[in-house]
Amino acid sequence: RDHTISVMGANIYPEDLEQCLYQDTELAEITMKPAMENALSGDEAARMRRLLDALESLPVFARVVNTFPSPGSRLTIAGLPGSSDAALAASLARREGERRFFVIVAETVPDAERWLTDLASLVDDPQAVALYPPREGFGEIEPHLEVAGERVETLEHVAHGRVRLLVTT
Repeated sequence: RDHTISVMGANIYPEDLEQCLYQDTELAEITMKPAMENALSGDEAARMRRLLDALESLPVFARVVNTFPSPGSRLTIAGLPGSSDAALAASLARREGERRFFVIVAETVPDAERWLTDLASLVDDPQAVALYPPREGFGEIEPHLEVAGERVETLEHVAHGRVRLLVTT
């Protein structure tokens, strides 16, 4: 399934990613299936870092970084296969360090859960990735107490700077 990443100023196409990621069969295998299917040992975590290093070495990645939008603007990146959308988001977050807070808006709850799992597998600190659960879809005017509690806890982590990648629907 193809996904779009919105940021603003340049376009990244699947063939740009294929230039380096898919020439290495080990990296191709990692990006073509969701990270939730990969149990991360120390070797696999090192391969994930290698994956982000490879992505960051692409000329098109440099173009994205050089034209990175100002807050409130966006760049649309479409057609990224498998988990390469999460790899790109993780690379951008790694590159930008503490300067940026990223929000990924998924179409459905299962998509948001896939993003959450993939990003947590790709970043150095999985605690820096959080899901802001939806309140709608529970058939009630007020969300379930557990969901409400998760939402408040997530906002507290965001407010204290512990979350850098927030996934929501």
